[in-house]
Amino acid sequence: MNTHSTYNSDILPTYVFYDSCFSKLIHKLNIHFPEEVIGEFRDDKDILDYLYKSELSSVFVEENIEKISFENYEILTSLFNNTSMKEHIQTVKDKNIIPIIETNEDIQSSVIPLFFSYHLFFFTHICIQDMISQNGNISESKINLIKDAIESLL
Repeated sequence: MNTHSTYNSDILPTYVFYDSCFSKLIHKLNIHFPEEVIGEFRDDKDILDYLYKSELSSVFVEENIEKISFENYEILTSLFNNTSMKEHIQTVKDKNIIPIIETNEDIQSSVIPLFFSYHLFFFTHICIQDMISQNGNISESKINLIKDAIESLL
């Protein structure tokens, strides 16, 4: 298994700023995106879909998002071995969003892609950015934010 695939953590996904369902959570980050930039594109499903897919493919440096093999990314192994993230995996399991068979490999392969779904990708990504900038640690505010995203968006 190649675990050295490139993950571009320098990108800040912007699709969440155009979708009003994320407004409350984004406000908690104290990030402000100018309304004149969003304008008529707020909640435009075509724009949101395009931005999400292009930003997801950019962070994974993979043109076709269908070909992303999450298990090939060392940073994801580190992220999902974090104690807090393990709790979030359990939360996703408890929500019973998808049927999950009780083996570690199956949990990894079935749950981890959910963290890169439209509703969680931004929040997962900012946790990865924290890990990289803080020597493997994730700030409590980011951990709480992804928890809030799981609770309110899934």
